[in-house]
Amino acid sequence: MTRRTASTSRNGSDAPRASTGMDDSTQPKHFFDAHAGIRRAREKFLQYAEFRYRQFLSNPEQTPYAAAAIYYNNWQSCRDRFGYSGLAEINRQIESRVVPELGPRDICARFVDESLVLVLNGAEGQRDLDAWARGLLEVLGERAYLIDQRSLAATFSIGLCWFDRRVRGAEEALLDALHTAEVLSERDENRYRIFQPRMVPETELGDAETLFARIQRALDTNHLRIVFQPLLAPESDDIRFAEVWARLITEDGTLLPARHMLDVARRSGVLSRLDRWTLRRTLHFLTHRSGRDRLKLIVHVTVDSLDAHTLAWMQDKFDRHPELRFCLIGDLDYTELADAPQDARRLLDRLRELDMAICVSGVGHRQFDDLLNRWPDIGYVKMHPSYVRSLKEGEADAHEFEAFIARAHDSGVRILLPDVESEDDVVNFWRQGVDLIQGDYVAAARDLLKSPPGE
Repeated sequence: MTRRTASTSRNGSDAPRASTGMDDSTQPKHFFDAHAGIRRAREKFLQYAEFRYRQFLSNPEQTPYAAAAIYYNNWQSCRDRFGYSGLAEINRQIESRVVPELGPRDICARFVDESLVLVLNGAEGQRDLDAWARGLLEVLGERAYLIDQRSLAATFSIGLCWFDRRVRGAEEALLDALHTAEVLSERDENRYRIFQPRMVPETELGDAETLFARIQRALDTNHLRIVFQPLLAPESDDIRFAEVWARLITEDGTLLPARHMLDVARRSGVLSRLDRWTLRRTLHFLTHRSGRDRLKLIVHVTVDSLDAHTLAWMQDKFDRHPELRFCLIGDLDYTELADAPQDARRLLDRLRELDMAICVSGVGHRQFDDLLNRWPDIGYVKMHPSYVRSLKEGEADAHEFEAFIARAHDSGVRILLPDVESEDDVVNFWRQGVDLIQGDYVAAARDLLKSPPGE
């Protein structure tokens, strides 16, 4: 790899100007110190990244960009030994080695304690990511890292992901790079990997026992991530709705289908643990998210997942951030209401005390009357996918469904339809009075880098 001096990189003609918490001797034009609280640094970095992604898509002949994440494997031991001030000093030393290696059109940002994220330009000709990563690992390890003349162990994991049509935006590429680096960091050695996303058919996922072991390991090591599937709403009240899912990506780049993963988790008895993880990560996301007053996120809950400890934690979180309680919609499956009505009633009462809205999912036409008569305090109803299919195919009674919508609206309940996959269906369901529509036609589940990678 050709080493670049700081002066060479600083003079890049179109390097973005950014505020920085770094010393002036390093390259301020390349570095966005979002972690230090520099105003709008995170948004500026992500805007730049998305601009480059869209620019590449609109011009296939343009030199490709790539996302990269540099993960400091030993960050936690450094923090435990020297505190956050020591960790900040090590991060400054890491940044002073990384930034001079950036090309004129590369940018770098620190969002969290343990990692840097980057957008890399291919410069003249296609960039050799393997050579770049190997060379950077050499640079990062060429001298000791010191705090008060004491040497610290330092190994690094680098995750990379090309901007291409396999990812749905710059944020997703950045998160895939970061997730890859986090997985590599388990081995505590200098390693890199280029993420090659692929969706694996269920026939290649292995048996349920193997997938169950994967899910357990991901929960134990915190190597899950949350994705958000936006919902379509006809109102113009500037409120954005989305459902939150947990996703698992293995070290070899396998994307596990969310529904298949949830089915195995349910059958294996770890769904409540997975729900708790998703709920905690969602609240952590909201805590660090600007504009959260305009977000409403649907999160799956069960009687088992919201135990006394989790409810107490939620209460403490809401006491410190009161506005968060109005961002969450707890989604309870109808089978829980039917199979354990007393337990479900206690849970709904507790959620109501927390001022959380309640959604009941998996509802078909046989449950219409029971739902509205026995459970008047719900705010949203999510229809069962099989019922939605029967509506689209003309098998279900559309007039009966419209009558249910009218009754629901009279009770202040909003209707959500999942698995809507065509424009004609969207138009027809709007006419019937449906409030929220979900499906890959509207928007596929996607990642938001604004969600911090660790709690």
